Amino acid sequence: MQPMTSVLAAPRRFSSLKQPPAWPLVGSLPYFDPPRVHLVFEQWALRYGTPFRVNLGRRQMLVIDDPVEIGRILRARPGTFRRVRPVESIFRELGIAGLFSSGAVLDLQQEFMRYTVDVTAGLAFGVDINTIEGGDDAIQRHLDQVFPSVNRRMSALFPWWRYLKLPADRQLERDLAVVRRAIDGFIEAARQRMAADRGLQEHPGNLIEALLAARDTPESGFSDADVSGNVFTALLAGEDTTANTLAWLTCFLADEPQAQQAAQAEADAVLGSRDVIEDFTRIDDLAYTAAATREAMRLKPVAPLLSHESNEAVTVCGIELRARTPVATLMRPAGLNPELFPEPLAFRPQRWLGDSGSNERESTARRVLMPFGGGPRFCPGRYLALLEIQMVTSMLMKNFHIERVGSEPVRERNALSMLPEGFRARLRRRREAAARI
Repeated sequence: MQPMTSVLAAPRRFSSLKQPPAWPLVGSLPYFDPPRVHLVFEQWALRYGTPFRVNLGRRQMLVIDDPVEIGRILRARPGTFRRVRPVESIFRELGIAGLFSSGAVLDLQQEFMRYTVDVTAGLAFGVDINTIEGGDDAIQRHLDQVFPSVNRRMSALFPWWRYLKLPADRQLERDLAVVRRAIDGFIEAARQRMAADRGLQEHPGNLIEALLAARDTPESGFSDADVSGNVFTALLAGEDTTANTLAWLTCFLADEPQAQQAAQAEADAVLGSRDVIEDFTRIDDLAYTAAATREAMRLKPVAPLLSHESNEAVTVCGIELRARTPVATLMRPAGLNPELFPEPLAFRPQRWLGDSGSNERESTARRVLMPFGGGPRFCPGRYLALLEIQMVTSMLMKNFHIERVGSEPVRERNALSMLPEGFRARLRRRREAAARI
């Protein structure tokens, strides 16, 4: 692959960039607050301008927010760029390697977590664990601990867990053990299905069967660890990002009565007398719901900060980088550009209801948002995630009125996937809500 070049004519030295305050030996790491690290980087971008560099102690990181350059980096994976090595090593250590009742006050983000675990287990593994209806939610509860733990370790000054196990590290080991036992059960059940039906070896019915078929192919180079690691990855990836996007969308709809009413009217029209959508061909008719989803992802991208590492000498944003230089890409600033998005901080789903690409500004606005990444490592679960989001949202809008509970502001918390901390809501049957007005 040819080295990436910048839109700028003359490359600049990396050392010439501005950088935030740094301490001896540890650099800017003491300023990192793992649950809010994306906000720290966004504030530094406003203060120092982009690109800027961050001192990580023994290494320097480039930080950019240019959507054109971010798109080039995403398309250049895994050749010119890769996942940063600390993320890969931490996941390998953990064994994760691979590609409602009316009137109740609910933590909707947790309810959406249960839902997405159920969908992933059902479609990818052929298992109905039914956590959302009060079944065994052990998998979901223990998965919840993995991403925050990885996020803390990524921001650590040194890898203490390799030398000293703190209580949180021992708890993480227990959480991982529970999930691994569940995954072993999924794999064993799939093997039994494949033994009973030899046709599944040639025509697998779901992801786990396809992984096992690959494992059993001679000279595939695919191991049992690869199967287990990819199953684990599918559970993690299928849970957090979709659930958190749903939670942010629901939060916006609760705060914007007109938007909620528009979504309810659309759900009434599309679902008719049904409580849930049953004809998948009608998904495309949920245009307002799709627009509201896109707007929520613009304002609250669940992956606001992505980290990469150069495999070779490369030029990014006009900056000459050596091989193995970490590069952080800020995904939200482009979506807040007032030239592309008038009233950029306002939740306005109608901005996405025009014809796609009808003018240059609208076409550019669609390109700068990359909630599912891009290039060869484009999220393979994109269409399933959007389908889940639209199905759940239409069901909620058809049946319920959503009311925020409490006056405390909702805060962003980043645990590799950004979630709304403190968002609690009350779901009232719409007929009951109408009677209260």
